[in-house]
Amino acid sequence: MKFFITIPHYSLKIPREVSGLLRIRRKHLIEIGEPGIDSIFDWPEVKAVKAQNHQCFPNLNRQRNDIDPITKMTYETERSLFPIKDFHGNDIYKKALTRVQKENLLKKYYDPFFKKIDRLITTGRYDFFIDVHAMNDDISSYNNAKNRPDICLGNRGRELADEKGNRYTRKQNNISTFPFKGLRVMREELKKNGYKCSLNHPFSGGYIVQKYAKQGFPGFQIEINKRLFMTSDGGEVISEKVKELKRCFLEALEVMMKTCEGFF
Repeated sequence: MKFFITIPHYSLKIPREVSGLLRIRRKHLIEIGEPGIDSIFDWPEVKAVKAQNHQCFPNLNRQRNDIDPITKMTYETERSLFPIKDFHGNDIYKKALTRVQKENLLKKYYDPFFKKIDRLITTGRYDFFIDVHAMNDDISSYNNAKNRPDICLGNRGRELADEKGNRYTRKQNNISTFPFKGLRVMREELKKNGYKCSLNHPFSGGYIVQKYAKQGFPGFQIEINKRLFMTSDGGEVISEKVKELKRCFLEALEVMMKTCEGFF
């Protein structure tokens, strides 16, 4: 089995087009961003599609028209394609971006990201992909950051399981983007290393995994709590913690792929 990885939120780079327009503090940009997540999944033999910029410019895990495909409503201010507030309610920009500025950023940074994914899929060499993220431990405006697990695996399915193994069922019949058997195996392997791991809670999979599941290409989302490899949500990355997570995830994926051989 062969897979590739998407990393839409790791970068802290600010594109030159908006560098003079920002009001937000760097610490708050780090809180919104996911630095270090790329290093955890930096495996030479695995292809990775990475964002060029910080996730605010624009957020690649959002539909291009800024409409949530599940709720059919515009994303919340802090979670939109172009967020205008940070998690503390502070303005990100001195002055709002114009429609033309947004479209130019989308053409330059959003569209090429998805074209790279499309090209990998059309080669026929890959069985699935993994969309990787870091979630804040404390500071967030989404799904209350309190008491979050160490790791969350998401496939948009109806089954949820908290870090204690308690299972629940969604009322809505969401599309499962990846076999539950595979995620359960990964969850058990990660637990062996002492991590508290949940399924589809608090995150079940964003736009990227939804988009390609609808096209028939399997994928799932990984969310790693920042407390596992950063000094704080807006702090520094701890290299030794990154190395340990890198090892644990590689081992868990190897076991999972052996289990899911023949599923695709």
